[in-house]
Amino acid sequence: MGAVMLQRSRLGAGAMLAAGAVLAEGREVPAGHLAAGVPAEVKKPLSGSSAGWVGWTAGHYRENGRRFRRGLRPPD
Repeated sequence: MGAVMLQRSRLGAGAMLAAGAVLAEGREVPAGHLAAGVPAEVKKPLSGSSAGWVGWTAGHYRENGRRFRRGLRPPD
């Protein structure tokens, strides 16, 4: 969704980077937290349905990657 992570930045397990955010070089978002803005700043811990949504979304993207790789064909 247009979020950007610059070199040596890290997104902790279960953390989320908001759409359009830019995580500056060398910055880290702790596990289970939301970061937003330009430059991105940690806004709050994720809990309840937000935390569950992050886990579901990660699995969805992993499955999409597997599905797309299975459909790849060599160029003619």
